[in-house]
Amino acid sequence: MAKEDNPHGGISPELREKLKEVESKSERPTQIRRIKRLQELQDKLEHSHKIKSLKDIEKKVLYPQIIGIIFLFPVILHLSGATLDPFYSPLVYPLLMVFIWLLVISLEWFVFRLLEIRHHPSKSTKCIMAKNSIKRAVPLVVVAIIVFSLLYTPYMADEIEARTAVGNEIELQVEGGEEGEERWDVEEVPLVSRGRFGFRRVRNLTIHGEYGTVNVSLQEKETGYSLFEEDGGTVSLNRSDSHTFADFSEDDFLELVLRFNSTEEAKVRYEFNMEFCEDSRFAFAVVSFFYLAAFTEWIAVQYPIKKKYSGVGIYQ
Repeated sequence: MAKEDNPHGGISPELREKLKEVESKSERPTQIRRIKRLQELQDKLEHSHKIKSLKDIEKKVLYPQIIGIIFLFPVILHLSGATLDPFYSPLVYPLLMVFIWLLVISLEWFVFRLLEIRHHPSKSTKCIMAKNSIKRAVPLVVVAIIVFSLLYTPYMADEIEARTAVGNEIELQVEGGEEGEERWDVEEVPLVSRGRFGFRRVRNLTIHGEYGTVNVSLQEKETGYSLFEEDGGTVSLNRSDSHTFADFSEDDFLELVLRFNSTEEAKVRYEFNMEFCEDSRFAFAVVSFFYLAAFTEWIAVQYPIKKKYSGVGIYQ
């Protein structure tokens, strides 16, 4: 019976002790590896749970703000004086609201992305996330540089304003009538006091007489109110005469009619110059600078992370 109870049969006590020592040594690494795997699995589950929680919080924070932007855009557009007849859609303040709010959302997204990278168990995934973030940020930095250069650099702004000027020549041909009958030739040019999207306004309107006598009037299309104060709302121009009108309303959008009429053959030239609204140009330049600073800083933060994990094996 003693032999049956003894798992090692008739092995001597010395050899039995050595066998137990070998068995204990062979089992210990296996147990250690098993414990380490369980710990790694537990860490992955914890990190996965944290990342899922972060994504849920991200959706709850960012999605309502995006919906708020979509809702507020037409509201601010309406409050800015937008109309369909006549068509006028001032986009300055609505777009400023959109760009500023999107910048805030981007900063919030930066925070969530850093937390996801921090808690992700895979080093390769951390490298890929940092790499993709840099790829998305680079085009936005380039666009921000271009916009800031165009709007803030005085030379570029002057070039844009010079290319938005409108000029033309009007020739009036009056056919001779019967004796005692006065014939008139009338030409009308439609104009606006501000750009239809609110970015530009009239800087000045200059009218030059070439030959003949021409009566010129500038009126509001809807009311017929004359914007010229001289001679009952009409300016008479002879050859080599000129008249400059610059007292336009800076705030109101008006549809105007520039009317030329004469009782003889005549020719007149007009220059209608518009400029970017200084306040809107400065505001968009500042916003583009903040975009440039934010996404440049984001690249500076993500590059060390990408470099740190770029040497690790794939799918670790």
